[in-house]
Amino acid sequence: MKMGFSLGRCIRDIVKGLVDIDDVVVIVAGTQIENYESLQRIITEYMHRWDYLKGLNEAECQGVASVLWREGKLHQPRMFDNNRRHVNEISVWADLVPTGGFKEPMVQDAWQAYRSMLALTGSKPSKKEAEFSWKQSFEAEK
Repeated sequence: MKMGFSLGRCIRDIVKGLVDIDDVVVIVAGTQIENYESLQRIITEYMHRWDYLKGLNEAECQGVASVLWREGKLHQPRMFDNNRRHVNEISVWADLVPTGGFKEPMVQDAWQAYRSMLALTGSKPSKKEAEFSWKQSFEAEK
């Protein structure tokens, strides 16, 4: 599960296959987009920015933006009069999946409860990511 901090850069990473759109919980964007038509215009503008979407397929970028919008995954602090600083290239994503620390039985139980809760709400990390993290912790114990 991931939280993003730049609409253009997050869409770029999703289109390039670096991040699975199903792993995105929310993107905290520095935008102030009031409707879907405005979102489409912004994405068209981003297509000309080398640090965002330049060189990518616009239809794919618009499609990703549409899914994020439709699923309510865009949080825009500027819509509530809150400013957000511009983030640099290395601060685009934050991982939300807990990793490591599964040596204690109580922590293992908490991890299983966490995974169960995510499954019930339909908000879960990709199986591959979760299992990789889980297996790494067991390998560390050996």
